[in-house]
Amino acid sequence: MDLDAIRDALLAFAPRLLQGQAGFFARYAMAGAGFVVLALALRRTSPAVRTWGLVAGSFGLLVYSTTPVVAALFAAYLVVFYVVVEFVPRGHPRTALLVALIAMQTIAPVYWLPLLPGYLGPVGNFFAFATNITQLRFWGYAYDRSRRPEPERPSFGDYTLFMLFFPAFVNGPLLSHVEFGKAKLDWYWSDGDRRSLGQVLREERSSFRRAFVGMAIGLLTMTIVYSYRHPMYDAVLSGGTSAWPNAIYTYLWWYLAFTGWTEAAIGIGRLSGIVLPENFDRPHFAYGPAEFWRRWNMTFMIWLRRYVYLPLGGAFLRGRDGTRHLEWRNTFVVFAMVSLYHLLGGFKLLGPHLSSFGAIIPYTIWTVANAIGVIATRDWQRPERLGWGGAAIIAATFLFISAGHMTSMYPADGPMAGLLTAY
Repeated sequence: MDLDAIRDALLAFAPRLLQGQAGFFARYAMAGAGFVVLALALRRTSPAVRTWGLVAGSFGLLVYSTTPVVAALFAAYLVVFYVVVEFVPRGHPRTALLVALIAMQTIAPVYWLPLLPGYLGPVGNFFAFATNITQLRFWGYAYDRSRRPEPERPSFGDYTLFMLFFPAFVNGPLLSHVEFGKAKLDWYWSDGDRRSLGQVLREERSSFRRAFVGMAIGLLTMTIVYSYRHPMYDAVLSGGTSAWPNAIYTYLWWYLAFTGWTEAAIGIGRLSGIVLPENFDRPHFAYGPAEFWRRWNMTFMIWLRRYVYLPLGGAFLRGRDGTRHLEWRNTFVVFAMVSLYHLLGGFKLLGPHLSSFGAIIPYTIWTVANAIGVIATRDWQRPERLGWGGAAIIAATFLFISAGHMTSMYPADGPMAGLLTAY
């Protein structure tokens, strides 16, 4: 074994850990570790101090990850949104204000914030990722408070902690503010809990493990993505059978990076007193596309069902003759919404001048294929014993979804004929 060669390879590989998305995730992991230390230090304080201490810690990490000006603007936005939701009378003016405020989380990162000094680069990447999630969080909060308000108004401290809670701030998992309030762990939030810190840490060993494993998986996967993503697409354009390994590769790195981030967030969240929900349930073993989307990025799917699909009428509408009809339109709207969400996220990351409208074509194909796949398999029931037929369906589902991931991630500046080559 050539130890010098191994050393040289590691030294060449190490800088990649702090570049691109890998570096972005590495900074999140280090900030998350600091957040856990702060949370544990606040455990024996009063509930109000605990809440505002975690808010201060989250805001401090926002300042660290962006700039003081960007963080101050977001803090002002938090206050304005709370005032509009909780104190402006319901009606069309309030709805228009909320729509404008939510839209601002797309407009500002694309057109306004890049004009600020120090925004471009890592700061812009962080805020683009974060606003993809916070936009959904604010939307859900406004909808719930408008349509399903609780008997009491949430306190400003609880609202701010829900919006800023650092482990879930950048990339989820998503949950509603009501679910967030119910997700508080007794050992952290109950004043009657007399367990020592040592006892708690021993009981939360699995949380440490999830955080560490998630950080390792996410860091390594994003490093590989940063290094090898584009060469794989170049291979696809050369023709042959290279599209098959590229499709599977695209799914695997997407899944590993995303689930690694989720595992890290859940572990860091539990160690900070909040149980964040699971986000993946072995989606690659799904029995048909409909089941896949019940297993993949589950909190986002729940968000789409709660705030888009059901308000449009859900799966069935009752016709004038009293019969119920399958509402295919709403399924297409949901997947179109997912495509638009990711396209706008690309504009935030790259800017309107660097982003290509050619990305609309791959996402349109992705939208149509997945909507049809879900409608066609909506009523499928997984048999108790799969057999060869069931295994074939799982394999076919995996390949279908992998091809979809490859399509949606097709480089926007690539020739559209390359999609035909891939297929």
